[in-house]
Amino acid sequence: MKENVRFIQAFVGGFMGPSYEVSIDLKDKTVTYKSFENGYEEKGKMVKHLEKAEEDFLLNKLSSCNILEWKKRYEPDYPVMDGTNWSVKVETEKDSLEKSGSNAYPEEWCLFCRTMEEITGKEFR
Repeated sequence: MKENVRFIQAFVGGFMGPSYEVSIDLKDKTVTYKSFENGYEEKGKMVKHLEKAEEDFLLNKLSSCNILEWKKRYEPDYPVMDGTNWSVKVETEKDSLEKSGSNAYPEEWCLFCRTMEEITGKEFR
């Protein structure tokens, strides 16, 4: 996965609370971060250049997150009417994959969120 990743987009949040989106374009070396208020109203946006050291860090951490091994969808065993939704989209040279969930997460989710926070310098949880 390391060498082939071209684009990553991640979202976490809910309609009734804050939400965050990170888009990382490894071809253009850009990181775009958006924050949203209740109702998904955009609150802030930041775009920055992705340095080589940050790219290496990112690819290393993504490998540790085992995204390719995540299930396609995570849901709790019990019904939840509201809460936190998330999605991760990864595009490689050959393929693209999407993983998502609602109030349930893969084991490596916290590591993934910390990685997004370290790359952006902003909140992502």
